[in-house]
Formats: sequence, structure tokens, C-alpha cells
Amino acid sequence: MAECEPKKVGRPRAEQTLPLILAQNRPKVVREYTLEAPIAQLIEDYVSWAAGTGGISSDEARMLLIGRSVDAFIRKDVLFKHHIQDQKGAKQS
Repeated sequence: MAECEPKKVGRPRAEQTLPLILAQNRPKVVREYTLEAPIAQLIEDYVSWAAGTGGISSDEARMLLIGRSVDAFIRKDVLFKHHIQDQKGAKQS
């Protein structure tokens, strides 16, 4: 007899119809960073595609892509999370 997979709880995910970077909007600041050439080209390729697909400017697509990418990457860094928690604990003392 085949085993049944556990039933997933909650609403099924909606099909993705736009680039993921268009999911949310936040306040903006201007910063300048140096990137390796292949990464910069990859960013520009994605920005060009996302801007055309999403009907937004390249600047908006670039800002959304970089912001969301950095946010997702940093959220995975366990040592940085501990650092932030330590800082918050020190401020409360």
C-alpha cells in the first residue's frame, strides 16, 4: 500500500505572473556600490527583463531586485542574526 503524503494546510500559492521583485514597495535611499563585472551584467540582464515584463522603469526594477536580493541573503545569515540580537540586548540593558 502506498503511503499518503501529509495534506498541506492553507491556501495554495498563486501562480507567479510578474517578476518577484514587484511584490512590495519600501522607502528608498541612494547608495553607490562597486560590483564584479559578471554580477553587474547579470543584474542589468534581469533588470531589463523585469522592467519590460512588469511595465516599470529600469531604475525601479534595479532598486527592487537589489533590495530584495540583499534582504533574502542577509536573512539566511545566522551569525548576523545573533549579532543583531546581541545589539538589541545591549541597548535594552
